[in-house]
Amino acid sequence: MSYSIGVDLGGTNIKIVVVSDDGTVLDFLTCDTADSEGSWAQTIKTNLLKIQSRRGQTPCHIGLAAPGLAAKDGKSIAYMQGRLAGLQGFMWEEFLQSSVVVLNDAHAALLGEVWQGAAKGYRNVILLTLGTGVGGAVLIDGRLIKGQIGRAGHLGHTSVNADGALDIVNTPGSLEQMIGNYNLSERSGGRFISTRLLVEAHLRGDSERADRMQFVCERIRVPRSESRGVGGYRRRARIRGRGLPGADHRPRVAHRHLA
Repeated sequence: MSYSIGVDLGGTNIKIVVVSDDGTVLDFLTCDTADSEGSWAQTIKTNLLKIQSRRGQTPCHIGLAAPGLAAKDGKSIAYMQGRLAGLQGFMWEEFLQSSVVVLNDAHAALLGEVWQGAAKGYRNVILLTLGTGVGGAVLIDGRLIKGQIGRAGHLGHTSVNADGALDIVNTPGSLEQMIGNYNLSERSGGRFISTRLLVEAHLRGDSERADRMQFVCERIRVPRSESRGVGGYRRRARIRGRGLPGADHRPRVAHRHLA
């Protein structure tokens, strides 16, 4: 059976999925990124070779999603500072000796949701990825909006506090600083080390954690009653936002965890 491989390289985890031509998931695995060791590229290569060996044939397509701005030719991440040292300008086709399409991780997540997920059948969609950092992507009239340099829709680096500290791209008081996974321990006084644990505590009804979850929802303008899917993880959040003029009734708002 022909198959394709999708790789999500995050600051915390690497996720690899094997899918059929119709989008059926044939295999899925996740492993630590080990960013501090700089071994993420070899980890990906080793796992792709294992998949190819098990399946007895090469994949039809390989797609790799990562944080940062994707190059216009789709062969590398053209700009990524502050995390995953060495990712910027890394040529995946040369390293893997195979054709590889490279996308920004949030853009890739949105395209996946439109194809097979929570946004299927919708033409106007806003997506937030809640992982080590915070990413975003926007679909308008069925088209993924990229912008001149591929930065359109990167909602994580939108300023929500002009007097706040600078983030990794020098945006003051960004959304990523408010709700990103990378500084959650600091923001919560050491009570949480991941957004996953925060969401799980909220779902259990922990009042203190629920208040902190409300803070997260206020930052992304999601009413508390609709916050149960924030984070996504392995289930999709089916959350609708407020109506916008000219949209398909209401824009689809999808949240995914892509650490």
